[in-house]
Amino acid sequence: MGDRGLLFEAIGNLLDNAIRFAPEGGGVQLSARVEDGATCIAVEDSGPGIPETERSLVFQRFHRAEASKGGGFGLGLSIVAAIAGLHGFRLQVSSSSLGGACFRLQCRPQVL
Repeated sequence: MGDRGLLFEAIGNLLDNAIRFAPEGGGVQLSARVEDGATCIAVEDSGPGIPETERSLVFQRFHRAEASKGGGFGLGLSIVAAIAGLHGFRLQVSSSSLGGACFRLQCRPQVL
């Protein structure tokens, strides 16, 4: 069984980032669905997105994207990555259909 508090912290960090990077009047979308028996949670935003060249770096501690709008210390996504690793989840970043970034947390079956 997963640690509910840590999972909420991970989702909260993803939402916080999405809200921070979405422009005024922009959008943030949280979705959850079951794929192959596993829960997949996605957080998407309409912000500037993350260039492919930076996607492998965003989960490192203290890394801040070039498009960063101030605030934060570059720890939120590294915390999400640590929580995902602790639970054996898969964490991915890609482009969002909203124009910004999409973070997907694919949980192991039977954990949530």
